[in-house]
Amino acid sequence: MQKEKLIISEIEECIRKKDTSLTGIGLNNGILSASMFYYYHYLMTKESESLELVTHYIEKSLSVLTEDYKSLHFNDEIRELGLYLMFLKQEEVLDSEIDSLLENIDEILEEILVQQTEKGDLDLTSGFPSFAKYFVLRNLEGKKHLIDETLNKIIELAHPHESGSYWKFDLRDKENPYVELGLGHGTTGVINYLLFLYKNNIYNQESLELIHKGLSFIWNCKESNTDNITLFPFNAFEDVYIDYHNLAYGEIGIGYTFYNAGILLEHKEYCDKGLQILINTTKFKDADQSAILEPGLIYGSAGLSALYKKIYHLTEQDVFLEAKEYWHEHLLQSKNNESEKWAGFKAYYNAEFDNINMALGQGIAGIGITLMNNVIKTNHNYVSFYNYDL
Repeated sequence: MQKEKLIISEIEECIRKKDTSLTGIGLNNGILSASMFYYYHYLMTKESESLELVTHYIEKSLSVLTEDYKSLHFNDEIRELGLYLMFLKQEEVLDSEIDSLLENIDEILEEILVQQTEKGDLDLTSGFPSFAKYFVLRNLEGKKHLIDETLNKIIELAHPHESGSYWKFDLRDKENPYVELGLGHGTTGVINYLLFLYKNNIYNQESLELIHKGLSFIWNCKESNTDNITLFPFNAFEDVYIDYHNLAYGEIGIGYTFYNAGILLEHKEYCDKGLQILINTTKFKDADQSAILEPGLIYGSAGLSALYKKIYHLTEQDVFLEAKEYWHEHLLQSKNNESEKWAGFKAYYNAEFDNINMALGQGIAGIGITLMNNVIKTNHNYVSFYNYDL
């Protein structure tokens, strides 16, 4: 782990020197990335300065949040702020002093949730399920009607099919909604949300039936004989396959959802199907680094390494530990030792923006957190911020 510790040290130095590149208030692409980095840095080093920096960057984020603050991702950033504060409270880094702040966040997010639910935005990444999850975790008696409304909306928007049920999404085409199958923007995401509610004892007979019908529909889209890297088409009714897996796209999210459905519903067949899908994803390799084009969490090898470690702890199947090691090495190999900028790492998508190269989702904060979790041997539970939270 000496090599990893040296890289972590380089990343920490870079974050310390270039933290002004983080201007947004959020976690994925903003100032809270630095806060989370230093939380795991504290767990690894036990240095009090790192613990102080956890709250320093929260305070910095809040100081930016004024009436003049403008962001294209404001809704998501407020949600990320609320979820991150709850995470740190659960970890006993913060205490009840933040309750009044959370109450202010409640007001903002309630308005957003109502709007998104009325609009019928089912997207697990930025639609009403993503905001409803916040209120499920807040567990406020006076807000439970908000969750019930999301359940009703999902039932209302379900499309029956001979093989089950599905939902349509318009993220990529407002005029012609499509039936994407994946976790972030597809039918699997709706099932993931229904399972999240079920785990928190929020369900009815219709929502329970939709879990089974949704999983049935997804499974019936699977190709029995295919040479593709993926087993499922990208969209249900189109013969289009992608040739990679990562935290955001591909089939790890589908397999993860099936497996967890089996655990939560005590349904062995779902566990078996989930394992089949997940094991197939481990066959994907990228020796020439032509498919996985950046090292970060969302689209890169850091996310794959973290996910497979989490799945290994969930399933205790050695194949996932081997996959974790493969993508860990892929991550290390992506470092350019001749470049000091961003500690030798570089994002591929939107790489022209400094905050992207710095932050949690695609940048060195996320890479550093992944490496630190390997050093301190955790289950990489921070991937719960990207919907791997069942």
